[in-house]
Amino acid sequence: MFLVIPWAILLVSVYDKHQDGWTRVARMISPHLYVVQTQIGLESLLMSGKRHGALFGLIVMTNLYRGLTIAVGTIHYIGARSQFSHKNIIVILDVYMTLAIMVYLMSNVVIVKLWYPLLRIDNGLIADGLRTYQDSVCIITGGASGIGKEMALELGKRGAHAIVLIDMQVELAEEVATMLRCERVESAVHKVDVRDYASLQKIVNGTKKTYGRLDYMINNAGVLVIGPIEKIGVENFDYIFDVNVRGVHHGVQAAYPIMKNQGFGHIVNVSSLLGLIPGGQWAVAYSASKHAVVGLSTNLRIEAANHGVRISCFCPGTVDTPIHTGGAFGKNLTGIPRDLWNAQVAKMNAMNAKTCASIALDKIANNEALFVVPFKPMLISRYLYRVCPSLWLNNKVSKIDWRKNLSKVPEAKEE
Repeated sequence: MFLVIPWAILLVSVYDKHQDGWTRVARMISPHLYVVQTQIGLESLLMSGKRHGALFGLIVMTNLYRGLTIAVGTIHYIGARSQFSHKNIIVILDVYMTLAIMVYLMSNVVIVKLWYPLLRIDNGLIADGLRTYQDSVCIITGGASGIGKEMALELGKRGAHAIVLIDMQVELAEEVATMLRCERVESAVHKVDVRDYASLQKIVNGTKKTYGRLDYMINNAGVLVIGPIEKIGVENFDYIFDVNVRGVHHGVQAAYPIMKNQGFGHIVNVSSLLGLIPGGQWAVAYSASKHAVVGLSTNLRIEAANHGVRISCFCPGTVDTPIHTGGAFGKNLTGIPRDLWNAQVAKMNAMNAKTCASIALDKIANNEALFVVPFKPMLISRYLYRVCPSLWLNNKVSKIDWRKNLSKVPEAKEE
């Protein structure tokens, strides 16, 4: 109702003969309209993650000012249209201003409660306590290279306060930490195998103790073991599940109790596009492990929501990272020479890891449950698997045939 009043007054003023009075009214209402635009801008900033308490205060002030301008504008209208005495106008002004202020203050509380149901004031920040990403505290496993590295650097650019890197490649991780420190971001490096739960838990608990909070736990560490299932065998199958599945689970178990206790936090588990669809030839073990990560994440999201903790599953598609060529800890059991394999990987037209990380962080900020980056048009056909698995599995397009490379490598031919 209060938003309609100024527009109604302006509309009536077009047909009013008391031009002098309505000129005053228009002058009083014009600032109101500008304040509305200002408030929309402030609320947009608040929704985009810049959740400083000062913005909340400004929104309250703009609501109050809007109430005052409506009140004064209405009194001008009454004064221009009626023969009320000066005392009557003052009384109406007092009553209307009181009501307007009360309604706007109450409506502001209602709006904020609806938009931010988990509202809490935490060190000058608003929303559910989670910092996105200004002054946040983050832990990234596998942060020395690839997507993990780029996510760390991007978080630094977005104002993160502290980023802890967990990786077995300490030298590379230290290089990333040095770049972060140059951006005035606190950063620490820990050489920890994600398969070692006790060591991982110690680092996570130490981070919480040092900074008093933990905003993001990004379980990114993973390995690629590729080859025929009979060559992968039991030992390699266990290895890939230990890193890709149990490593993620260890990160969850270490961070989730902390986030549950503090009432906020965001766990991001990195899976793969092959965690949503069959990986095709030679990717049986890898695809199976990534399917497990998706299952863990989507189910945990439902449980964690009751405690204010967010869970997202990030499924990278074709991204230019070392994992495609084996990485430091991967295994290629296909029999294809490394140079030929790398040549095939180079033809994949992969997305730059930096771009991928930036897009992923935007989606994480929006609390998306499950997302793929990049979402290329050619990947749409693969989503047929989700709609009609039998159609997708029987489609020749879905079959990744690496055997065409074997014809060029006699010693790699299957026996």
